[in-house]
Amino acid sequence: MGDKSTIKVLTRFSERGFHILSILKALGYIGDKTAVPFISQYIKGEELVVRGNAVTALGEIEDKSAVPVLLEALKDRSHFIRCRAAEALGKIKDKSAVPGLINLLEDRIRIVRLHAIWALGEIGLDSTVEILKELLEDSSGTIRIQAARSLAKMGDISGYDVIIESSDHHDSRIRELSIYALQHIYTEEAVSILEKISENDRLFKLRALAKTAVEDMKSDMK
Repeated sequence: MGDKSTIKVLTRFSERGFHILSILKALGYIGDKTAVPFISQYIKGEELVVRGNAVTALGEIEDKSAVPVLLEALKDRSHFIRCRAAEALGKIKDKSAVPGLINLLEDRIRIVRLHAIWALGEIGLDSTVEILKELLEDSSGTIRIQAARSLAKMGDISGYDVIIESSDHHDSRIRELSIYALQHIYTEEAVSILEKISENDRLFKLRALAKTAVEDMKSDMK
């Protein structure tokens, strides 16, 4: 929670010509919900980068009062904003955002759908499990593994076969998502697969990610 006098000073800076991007970033970092109304006014602005920073700031604050304006942002003309709005709603974890996120699963741009699936997993509403299970049959490998990851986070391992297949995929993005999925499955087999990734994956980034996941899981399983 930030000091209210600090919030007031920062919002006044915008009236004196200070760059709004810096102000929005600072307000998001402080994380005080009293800044939500001020930030929200920039979500419908003309400048893409300003809208993006405003959406991101609301996600950092993680207050439910921002949900209505973020749901509107899911309809933004820019897929960049729709992605950020879905991410912000996933951070806030308010169940009232679920219908809007489900609608976003029909977006024509795959990366937007990926963000919506991630957000649904973060919110973790039981009523979305069957919807996510249907996505395990999607033609896109990234959609399938993202759905499996969200299900695993919710305690459902219906996508386990997808996760295993994805762990050795030629696409590094899919392998990375499989690591995030596996770390939600607390079994010896899951740990073993992560250990193999940490030793054998051709990318250092993924080896390091898998190693960290193994260490965290073993600590939690003690």
